[in-house]
Amino acid sequence: MEGTHNYRGDADDEIERILTSGTSMDHKLIGRVFEMIVSRFDRHYTEGSVQASQLSGWIYQLRCFDTTHFTRLMYDWLTRNLLERNQEKTSRALTMLVG
Repeated sequence: MEGTHNYRGDADDEIERILTSGTSMDHKLIGRVFEMIVSRFDRHYTEGSVQASQLSGWIYQLRCFDTTHFTRLMYDWLTRNLLERNQEKTSRALTMLVG
């Protein structure tokens, strides 16, 4: 279990490091960070421990780098969630976005 905790800490640290490392990001890196954040959401949702405030903060920070590209990534991700027909997960995802 401790190994999982260390992985989470490392993943959180990497997300924080990337988001605070500069004022610009290419589309590939935005996509990579976006996937890291939503993977974190999916993992927390599965475990029943979604940390919406931290995740929504990361989402907000990432959006600032390129609103248009971010909007496309978010649209695709929300569409996938809606197609899963899991109302609770979609509700939590939307709560995360609102902050």
